[in-house]
Amino acid sequence: RFGDAPAILDRGERWSYARLWQEVRIAASALLARGVGSGDRIAIWAPNGREWIIAAIAVQTTGAAIVPLNTRMKAVEASDILRRTNSRLLFTVGDFLGTDYPAMLAKVDLPDLAETICFDREWDAFVATGRADDPRIDAALATLSPDTVSDIMFTSGTTGQPKGVVTTHGRIIPMFAGWIQLVG
Repeated sequence: RFGDAPAILDRGERWSYARLWQEVRIAASALLARGVGSGDRIAIWAPNGREWIIAAIAVQTTGAAIVPLNTRMKAVEASDILRRTNSRLLFTVGDFLGTDYPAMLAKVDLPDLAETICFDREWDAFVATGRADDPRIDAALATLSPDTVSDIMFTSGTTGQPKGVVTTHGRIIPMFAGWIQLVG
């Protein structure tokens, strides 16, 4: 519907929605090649940027759910959420405001975490393993339903341990459709 309209303005580049969808399909293919799919939890612990957007939509395209982590979290907080969600892959950055996120987790036992991909170090190699015309993408999309979990957002934990709020595609898509209708 908005194919040629600008979707992302980042680092001096303007990407259309068509370009964004192409990049999402490539990343989704790379995730599917790693066996990511329905029921999996994939964490994103990084500042905003186009890779964050691509990774999030690609994860949801595979039927997995994103688990966004606040960039202000320390290792003990992030590792607790990674363990409780059984996150099997983490997208992060090697440096943000002087913090090396992978180094913070280096000595933490995360039995379900199979891979960490740094947007600023390994993103290009990661997406090089995918392809936009991968037929598994459309097959994965066909399995999504309103009850498929799209994301797990954790509360701030001000009155106790942070709680994971589970959202489904059936709740998030109508919410964003209403937002788009209001703001254009």
